[in-house]
Formats: sequence, structure tokens, C-alpha cells
Amino acid sequence: MFVESDYLKQLVEENTPMAGLLRNNEGFTGNLEYCDAHFIRLTRKQGLGHMREIKYLSERPKTAS
Repeated sequence: MFVESDYLKQLVEENTPMAGLLRNNEGFTGNLEYCDAHFIRLTRKQGLGHMREIKYLSERPKTAS
């Protein structure tokens, strides 16, 4: 039960690289910093991004540092 919220919490804790698509078909990428039932916050090269109206969200492969 509530496996999805546990998974999202893990992604936040690991600051996971993400890619997604908004409902207006605008693409975005960044590291997942926070999420709740209404929006997510990503750390992006352009600064923080507060995303709403998310159509699609997926993990990106982690790159070696």
C-alpha cells in the first residue's frame, strides 16, 4: 500500500536525475528535490523549477562523477 509515495520519497532522498513532460508538452529535466500530491521541485541548471500539471515523469540514468 502507498508504494508509489515510498518510491518518490526514495527518489527525493537520492536526489535522482529526472526527465518529464508537462501537460502543455514542455519537456524538463533536473534532480528531484521535493514532491507532494500537488507539485514537484527540481534542481535544474537554470535554478529551481516548481512543476505542476505533470503528464509524464521518469528517472534518467545517473552519470559518473
